[in-house]
Amino acid sequence: GINAEYGKQWYQRRVREKRRRRTNGKSKLVRVNVSGREFFIHESDLKLYPETLLGSSEIEGYYQPALNCYFFDRNRIVFEYIASFYQTGALCLPNELDSRLINDELAFFKLNEEEEDSEMSSVDSIPGTVKERMHLFLNFPSYSWASGIWAAVDMCMILVGILLYCLETELSLVAHFTDPTDMYYDYLWWLQTSITLFFSIDLILRAISWPNVWTFFNEPINLLDFVSIIPFYVQYILDALNVTGQSGVLISLGKLFRMIRVVRVVKFFRYFKEMFMIMQFIAQAWQEIVLIICLTSMLLVIFGSILYNVEHQSNKQFYSIAQGSGGL
Repeated sequence: GINAEYGKQWYQRRVREKRRRRTNGKSKLVRVNVSGREFFIHESDLKLYPETLLGSSEIEGYYQPALNCYFFDRNRIVFEYIASFYQTGALCLPNELDSRLINDELAFFKLNEEEEDSEMSSVDSIPGTVKERMHLFLNFPSYSWASGIWAAVDMCMILVGILLYCLETELSLVAHFTDPTDMYYDYLWWLQTSITLFFSIDLILRAISWPNVWTFFNEPINLLDFVSIIPFYVQYILDALNVTGQSGVLISLGKLFRMIRVVRVVKFFRYFKEMFMIMQFIAQAWQEIVLIICLTSMLLVIFGSILYNVEHQSNKQFYSIAQGSGGL
């Protein structure tokens, strides 16, 4: 699942953003040329690491007036990850590059993995606000033992909610969910209400603790969380107004809202990083996936037409090309 290190990196970025805002957004962009490839890094980001070459006054010795930039005759591939470190606070190095090359470049720029660890430790010592701690608590299960318990309860609520949604469709159990005189109706209603209230409180707290409340719903997973709890409140209002039996449209609308609750299963994405990786892979390879679907459809039509033309005289099962394609 999502680990506490990511939460620490988020905390670090928040601290860096605050320091950058103190410059009123006027942080100077430093132009760095590494073997012909240019990088632009905020000066405020470099100054956060004064022990490194780029963050100290030593960088001035590499300034080239003719190029109007700081020039380094170093490996530009490795420098991509060094520049990313200044921007994000996370030093993520690829395994496919030669370790000696990486060590040479990190030594030259006076930056190493131990320094990143010490920087992370210094971040841990910074007292966070209640809002920041709440954000880490609600979004990173490994942040503390309490946040792990909260995440476990959240997952249990999701599973129980989906189970109740499925049981509602069983003919032998429908009365338990719809008939107020049934002995189990009140228990199930309170159970569904408790689950929805838990999701509502969780959503509200995460929105309040989000770095920017106005961008909270820019995240698809947060929007899905909101959509998953709306059906309960809409259905409650319809029942309170006693309008579900007066209009076929309202009945259909109520069924639609109840069906939307199934999106709660997507909430699991928040706890499994691998699911995000799969979704990102699908998003990047959508053209290839569409091509595979088109080729498969073409093959179905070709073989369906062959079956139809060969078999339709003796086998009435294939009365059309579409039927032949479906019979594969």
